[in-house]
Amino acid sequence: MDERNNTDQRRRTSSSGKTHSSAGRRTSSGSSAGGRTSSGSPAARRTPSGKRPPDPARDAARAERLRKRQAEVRRNRLILGGVLLVLLIIILIIIFSGKKESNTEPSTAETAATAQGAVTPQTPDTSAKTVTTEAKTPTTEAAPSESLQNQIVTKDGKKYYYNWEGNLVKDDLVSYDGILYSADSQGELTTANGWRESNGVTYYAEADGSLHPDETLTIGNVEYRMDSTGAVIDGTPTIDQYLGCKDLYGWMVTHQSDYTNTNFNPMTDYTDTPEMLIRPYSEYGEESHMNCAGFIAHLLKSAGGDLDKVSAMGGRGGYANADNYLKLATDGYVKYSVYNSIEEMLQSGEARKGDILYLQPAWNPGEDCHIGVFWGDTPSEDKFWQQNWDCENAVTNIRMDDPIVRIYRFPIRR
Repeated sequence: MDERNNTDQRRRTSSSGKTHSSAGRRTSSGSSAGGRTSSGSPAARRTPSGKRPPDPARDAARAERLRKRQAEVRRNRLILGGVLLVLLIIILIIIFSGKKESNTEPSTAETAATAQGAVTPQTPDTSAKTVTTEAKTPTTEAAPSESLQNQIVTKDGKKYYYNWEGNLVKDDLVSYDGILYSADSQGELTTANGWRESNGVTYYAEADGSLHPDETLTIGNVEYRMDSTGAVIDGTPTIDQYLGCKDLYGWMVTHQSDYTNTNFNPMTDYTDTPEMLIRPYSEYGEESHMNCAGFIAHLLKSAGGDLDKVSAMGGRGGYANADNYLKLATDGYVKYSVYNSIEEMLQSGEARKGDILYLQPAWNPGEDCHIGVFWGDTPSEDKFWQQNWDCENAVTNIRMDDPIVRIYRFPIRR
C-alpha cells in the first residue's frame, strides 16, 4: 500500500515537472522573442523625435542608385534621339530621290522608241471621216509640284501636260488652248491632226493641231458641230456643252473653297429674283445666299454657261429651281442616265467626278427637288457636293431629306 502511494506520488511529481518544464520553455521562448524586440525593433533605433539617425553608408548607396537611374535615362534619351535622327535622314533621302526621279527625262533608247510612234503633223484627209483612236489606256502620274494644274510644262524642249488634279497625262489626247495634242507613254506631247478619238470624245484638228471650238464644220459634205473645247457634239450634248461652258470641271476643282460657309436659303425666299440665290460666301460674305439649284447655277455660270437656257424651261424660280435642270434632260436637250437607287448608280461604274445629280423623292416628283455634284474619286465612292439647309455647302454622302426613288445623272466633260 505504501509502495503504491509512493508510485502515484512519483507520477504526479513527474507530470508536474513536465508541466513546469513546458512552461519554462514557453517562458524562455517568450523571453527570446522579447529579447529580439528589445534588440531588433525599428522603434528602438529611432531617435526621440521619431526620425532615424543619419546613416552615411545607407545615404551613399541611395545616392549611387539615383545617379545610375539618371545616367540610364540620359543614355536612353540619346539612343532615342539618334534613332529619330536616322529616320529623318532616311525620309529626306527618299523624298529627294523621288524628286530626282520625277525630273529625270526618258533615256536615249526610250526617246528613240517614242519617236517611232510619235504623230507627225500632216494634212488631214477631209474626204472622209476616218477616226484614229488612241490605242492605249490613258494614265496619269503625280506631278512634282501641287501648283501644276491644267498646265503644259516644257522640259528640255519637250512638252508635258498636267491635268486639273496636278497629274501628268499619258497615252491620251489633250485639248489645250485651242490645240490638240497626243500624249505618249512618257507623257511627251506632239500635235495631233485629223480625226482623233479617246474615251468616247472625238476631235477634228488641222495639220498644225488647231481645233475649231464653237464652230460648225463641213467635212466631206457632212456638217459637224463642235463644242467650246473643239470636241464634236455627237448626238445629244452634255449639259455643259449645251450651256456653252468652257471648262466646268476645272472651275469645280479649283474653286471649291469659294462656296464654304455660304448661307442656305430656299427657293421660295427668292422665287422672282433667282439672282439672289447665286451669291457665294467668297463674294458676299455674310450676305451670301444659295439653295441647291442656285449652287449648280453659279458653277455653270462661272464656267461660261448660259443660264437663260435653263430658265427657258419655264419652271418658277428659273435657274434656281432644280426642276428646270430635269426638264433639260427629259425634254431631250442634254444627255442623262437614270438609276432607281444610290446603290444602282454606284455599282454601274458610270459616274464620274463632276457629274451633276438630280435626286427625286417619292413626293410630288419634278417640283424643285434636290440637285448637287457627284464628288467621288472613283465611280463607286459615295461622295456628294451639295448646298443644303443642314450642312450649308459641304461634301457629304449622297442624300436628301426624303427617301430617294430615282437619280438622274447629267455627265459633263472632263
